Amino acid sequence: MIDDLADLMPDVVEHAPANGHDVYGAPSYGPASTYRARVAYRSRLVRDRNGDTVAARGSAWLAGAPVVGLDDRVTLPDGTSPPLLAVDRLTDERGATVVKIHFG
Repeated sequence: MIDDLADLMPDVVEHAPANGHDVYGAPSYGPASTYRARVAYRSRLVRDRNGDTVAARGSAWLAGAPVVGLDDRVTLPDGTSPPLLAVDRLTDERGATVVKIHFG
């Protein structure tokens, strides 16, 4: 990642991939990884997995371009794990560099 871009990511976000459900139907997750991030609490309209327009409470840009699914758990710096509404992979001339997550 470009050093100047890393300077814009002062937060740390934890990502745990979904790996199914337990015997009670509750989601279960794999081991969590931490990523440098920039979290912004700004409302905006995004399209969810069904194509409906919904209001996102904020967005987080994760460095390192991890593969993030809508069923995964992302823990923000304030300790909350909001539902994920949409995920965008942002690329440059070298490929994927940042993942932008919109959360509810």
